[in-house]
Amino acid sequence: PDPREPGKLGAAYVDVAEDEFAGLANLMLSYSWAYTISDIVSSLENYCIERGLQYECVVVWICFCCVNQHRVEEERAAGNSIDFDDFRLVFGTRVHQIGRVLGLLIPWQRPIYVTRVWCLYEAWS
Repeated sequence: PDPREPGKLGAAYVDVAEDEFAGLANLMLSYSWAYTISDIVSSLENYCIERGLQYECVVVWICFCCVNQHRVEEERAAGNSIDFDDFRLVFGTRVHQIGRVLGLLIPWQRPIYVTRVWCLYEAWS
């Protein structure tokens, strides 16, 4: 069940996972959905190690964990779309509140990230 929308099935991971370290994000991961979970985890580990940060102190906003993809798919199936200006305002506010965006550039020689317009938009935001 979705705690934000009672009576509906499907929830964002962040809304149902128990995590003693959950909190307000201090880093937004910007990435392509073509990357693997292993790519994401190892990159975040390296980010922490290179900066001398404890893993527990880095709270990462990752869209597939924080945005309820079930609701996105329902809207898409119903033929609904979100006005880009509305989305830009909500998304831009979130990025600015977090304050730091980490772009995932894998493989280094030809990162998928820079071939995706949305990823570049996130970095620009």
